[in-house]
Amino acid sequence: PAAEALGPIVNTIGVADIDAMMEKVKANGGSIVTAKRSIPHTGWHCYAKDPEGIPFGMIQLDEDAQ
Repeated sequence: PAAEALGPIVNTIGVADIDAMMEKVKANGGSIVTAKRSIPHTGWHCYAKDPEGIPFGMIQLDEDAQ
């Protein structure tokens, strides 16, 4: 489902605080496509869309993520 909505290639950017960035995306007219999820021993990840509908990913590195 998420893959169909996003397309074949999605750039992902590293962020220091994924929760703050998810709020910033929404505050600036974008949307969160997938909830934040853990990638064990790697970090936290989500997909979003900018106000024009262009998808992108965000990741916060965190070795303690479970």
